[in-house]
Amino acid sequence: MHCHHSPADRLDILDLYGRYAHTIDSGDFDAWSACFQESGRLHIPARRVDARGPGELQAFGKAFRAQTGGRQRHLFVNIELTRDGADMRGRCNLVMVIGGSDRPAPTLASTGWYDDLVVRDAGGWLFAERVLHIDSPTW
Repeated sequence: MHCHHSPADRLDILDLYGRYAHTIDSGDFDAWSACFQESGRLHIPARRVDARGPGELQAFGKAFRAQTGGRQRHLFVNIELTRDGADMRGRCNLVMVIGGSDRPAPTLASTGWYDDLVVRDAGGWLFAERVLHIDSPTW
């Protein structure tokens, strides 16, 4: 069966990418973990991270913030979305900087790319899985 995704679906998914970045960077881990479906997974092989479900995701977010001091910014660029049945596959590049105006200038902390599975459920479009491939795991 051919499944059509509307321009509105694509815009909703782009909003999901933005919400993910804003919520993890601001430390709103309830809202950040809500970017994933209930059984959602974040896998970062280079960091041996494999967090599944809201509790593990929130614990990862808090540990990550402790490492960065909350000074990081996730920048998702080159987002590409392709249909996968009723779901969408996403990929994007990550540029992460750490720092701020009251410290030395922000520095490039990491680059890499995400492979994502995005699904629609009662909560709208959510990540079922994000796999982050880090080029330079310095954080």
